[in-house]
Amino acid sequence: MNNKNKKLLNTANKCAREKDFENALKFFSILYKENPNNLDAKAGVLLCSVSKELYDEVLPLFDFYNIAKDVDNKNSYTILESLVESLEIGLVKNISETNEEFEKALENEDGILFDDFKKLYQKNENPKKLLENIFFSTKVIITQKKDFFEFINILIKNDYIDMALNYLDSASAVFPADEKIRELLKKIKAHQL
Repeated sequence: MNNKNKKLLNTANKCAREKDFENALKFFSILYKENPNNLDAKAGVLLCSVSKELYDEVLPLFDFYNIAKDVDNKNSYTILESLVESLEIGLVKNISETNEEFEKALENEDGILFDDFKKLYQKNENPKKLLENIFFSTKVIITQKKDFFEFINILIKNDYIDMALNYLDSASAVFPADEKIRELLKKIKAHQL
């Protein structure tokens, strides 16, 4: 390896140790582009490219790779690649399980999910009566910001202005600079005229 490549590798490794994975990726990529057979560069590109998903694991994986390289230089990259792949699979599985747990918790809540509410609302011939029944018997569970704003629009459309204002007042504390809140307030003002 020439001096320029050694300098690139050292700079890339320094950035990685400092958890500056974005710059480390740039340096590893330059080195890899100049020398695609350089396993250190290839390993660096791999690890830095998964740093967002596996942030806490990247430095230990760099250490693992360096130890594996001393023990079995030919297979160290393959071993590292397999390890990263299994960590990514575990991460995807964990996210999926968390989403399932969240959905189960929502199902156990005493309320109706916004998507279910929306289906009922769209099918109902007397949406105002439906809203009244829902408000007095249960609550609407909203998990996404866009659904919240859609719900406010439904309230305004059906003359539940005070309720819409209460929701918007609470939301303005959570989303103080959101343009959509201002739009909805203007819509309420226009609706009241």
